[in-house]
Amino acid sequence: MAGLHGFFLTLTLAVIVTAEYAQEGGMFSLKCESADPVQYWMLHGRGAAYEAGLSYVDISVDRDGVLRFAEVKKEHAGDHLCVTGTSGVSGGTRGVVVHMRIRPKPSENLWQDMYKAQFVTALISALVCAFVFTAGCLVFRYRYREPKPELLRDEEDGGHNNPALDVKSESCGAMMH
Repeated sequence: MAGLHGFFLTLTLAVIVTAEYAQEGGMFSLKCESADPVQYWMLHGRGAAYEAGLSYVDISVDRDGVLRFAEVKKEHAGDHLCVTGTSGVSGGTRGVVVHMRIRPKPSENLWQDMYKAQFVTALISALVCAFVFTAGCLVFRYRYREPKPELLRDEEDGGHNNPALDVKSESCGAMMH
């Protein structure tokens, strides 16, 4: 029975979660927070195990179990599992979750990416405000007003004579004949 117990390895998933921030495009290293030696890493979104002491295309794991990224990419973000082997009679394994977050690479041309859209929005807002202000001024200027009383008086009362409205005027009479 003792032989069977030694044959089956137990896997314990630790609740230890640490967060690491990496800059996109740069080099980065993840360290497993465990006193036991690292056997391998399982990365988020990849079905392969990366063994300690080996190098892969863009990732390597040194003998101390430190996971190194040659160039950090957005797809490297996520929860990675560091699997360690416990020493002692039980011979079990333990998993430590390490959360890796990626800070995006700053843009080469901030004007093109960020400020151009904000500038266009501000320009459109300014034009709309100018249009509303102009329309308000025109409505105020040409609003209906009661005519002044002195303009409504008859000519006998000393009022204003408007030849365009006077049918008896000589200029109008000449045109009618």
